[in-house]
Amino acid sequence: MFLHTGGMFKIWSQWTSHPGPSFLLFSTKRTSLEPSILSPGAKSQSSPSGVAKFPFWLSHTPRFSLGCVSCACRSSGSFFAALGVPKQWPLCLPQVVLCLAFLIGVIFYRLVVNVMLLQSDNALISSVAGMITTITSSCINLVCIFILKMVYDRVAVIMTNIEDHRTQSEYNDSLTLKLYLLQFVNFYSSIFYIAFIQGTTAAIPGDKTIPIQSSGCDSGNCLFQLFIQLAIVMVGKQFLNFVTENTLPPLKRVINVYLARRRAAKKLDAARAKVQANETAGRYGSLGTGKSEPAGWTSEAEGALLTAARQESVLFHCRSNYTLLDGGSRPLFDEYLEMLIQYGFITMFVPAFPLAPLFALLNNMFEVRTDAKKFLAILRRPVIMREKSIGIWFGILSVVSSLAIRTNACLIAFTSDFLVRLTYTLCYSPDHSLTGYLNFTLSYMDINRFNLTGQNTDLTKHSPYCRYNDFREPPSAPDPYSYTPVHWQILAIKFAFVFVFENVALALTSLIANFIPDIPQRLVIISRHEARVINELILQGEVDEDDDREESKREPLPINPPPIGFFSKENPDPEAKPSPFVGFGLIQK
Repeated sequence: MFLHTGGMFKIWSQWTSHPGPSFLLFSTKRTSLEPSILSPGAKSQSSPSGVAKFPFWLSHTPRFSLGCVSCACRSSGSFFAALGVPKQWPLCLPQVVLCLAFLIGVIFYRLVVNVMLLQSDNALISSVAGMITTITSSCINLVCIFILKMVYDRVAVIMTNIEDHRTQSEYNDSLTLKLYLLQFVNFYSSIFYIAFIQGTTAAIPGDKTIPIQSSGCDSGNCLFQLFIQLAIVMVGKQFLNFVTENTLPPLKRVINVYLARRRAAKKLDAARAKVQANETAGRYGSLGTGKSEPAGWTSEAEGALLTAARQESVLFHCRSNYTLLDGGSRPLFDEYLEMLIQYGFITMFVPAFPLAPLFALLNNMFEVRTDAKKFLAILRRPVIMREKSIGIWFGILSVVSSLAIRTNACLIAFTSDFLVRLTYTLCYSPDHSLTGYLNFTLSYMDINRFNLTGQNTDLTKHSPYCRYNDFREPPSAPDPYSYTPVHWQILAIKFAFVFVFENVALALTSLIANFIPDIPQRLVIISRHEARVINELILQGEVDEDDDREESKREPLPINPPPIGFFSKENPDPEAKPSPFVGFGLIQK
């Protein structure tokens, strides 16, 4: 209804979007191009389809050169095919690799620090080694995220400028997709690692093939570490963004106002000094210096100069609008990106961090007022453009929503122990309770797999076995330390749960989407009525034009009719033609 009220319901951005600046600059420099390069509908020999394009060597060579290193990974680009720009994503691979390199560094930090803390002589430190490692690594990861964020913004703009898109909408869509893809990997890579990878990398205790072994998650459950990671990254991001938005723009604004006042004061002082120097020199110049008065210099000119300088100093409030900060060509982009990242936190990982929606609500309450103050008092008024929708952001929202269904299903199935507890309660517990559940989840390991010292031998109390969290065969089995049938049964139940959860959620969302139409029925009726009226007006106009053409083709009627005369039947004119009328006839000329 808002689109219909604003007259934007039938806007098609593909044809109404204006050409991009780089495309216009190229078209003005290349004199050999045809004029049709600026009009998408014009046909020419170089563009028979009527679509203006860059030459192949200029538009495709840069992106092919940048994307050649990622050709082997092109198959995964189908994930973003629904967003409309599937060919741009390989250009982001170097930045994604950089982000993954930082993530690997944090993972190694986590492994090394965890081992060092576990080997500490202090019992308190060794008991909370996992929590200390998780908190410190999350803080380091947050710092790396903000450093990479500043780098990605510049790199994405440079890569999009190289592509030289024809229209501004194509440029905005390509830049939006690149930046969101980079920020997606930047913010969520560590969270995905803890949720779905860290728990599966735990080696068998005593395995000496790996120098630095991962112990997986504490107590076999990664939800607590995932909770800490989400809390630090999400809340820390919101806090740093709030501090940045409330300190940097006002500070820049104060600096701009100070510089503007200083420039105005300098101009006023210069004008006063110039007028005072001319008054000291006299009407006919200075006899001591031999300088004469400039030509045309009068007292009226001096007064006008001083008055103009005073007005420039006094009316600095009117000119202070120029000291407002420039929001750039995309003033709302950062706001959209921040909301999309927050939307991913509260939809994809809400089972591990149930307080995420609450923190998002509190952040939005402050964010609305902060942004309102920023756009009204700090930033310049942006250029108003008519848009039908939010563009590619809607496609990104759809993909994130679809991904959130799969993520929640995998979190419940693989990250938490909900299905393991449910399986034990229904299939293995004698009284259908959790009695004996801990013993059910632990496996046996021979203590001789470790190189024990005297102190460690005392800790084991000379027990021949050690228990660890996994479903594996005991050392006395024919195939020791292999997975038991219980492991495969639980794994099958997990996959079945993911399949059922995903299909039920998709069915419910599709059902709700069908019950809530995209276009209200009232608007459909109004649109049909408008279309019928427009068609009738067009047809009526065509009929009127045809009538005008027929009228213009007819012979004009005589202005002066022929004279009418009377003649007698007794004396007829032999040369006159017979007339059906009696008593009068037309006089033939």
